[in-house]
Amino acid sequence: DSTLRASMDKLCDEGFPRACLTIANALMLTSPELATYFRNSTDENRKLAPNKEIYDYFVKAIELNELDGIAQLGAYILMLGHKDEAIKVLVIGCELGHKVCCLSLFSLQIDWAEE
Repeated sequence: DSTLRASMDKLCDEGFPRACLTIANALMLTSPELATYFRNSTDENRKLAPNKEIYDYFVKAIELNELDGIAQLGAYILMLGHKDEAIKVLVIGCELGHKVCCLSLFSLQIDWAEE
């Protein structure tokens, strides 16, 4: 809905980070990258390029001090196959005290130990 998108963009631009995350998540759900990810779920070594628009909305939310944006950005990058980059993002979030980032890192370490 273009009216809703315009409203969310306006709120994001006015400094409401949850609006930025709402747009990022809505775009992510309809992104070709996500569709490719689910269609080719057997290829664990693939790396898809992040969608710049989605990435930028996550970054804007983070710049507005929304720590959930760090966790969501890390998850998005990880889902696209960029494990090392995702870990860097999650480490920053964990160091800032975001528990979901810390738990995600712990979960990744458990996965590696099982491999």
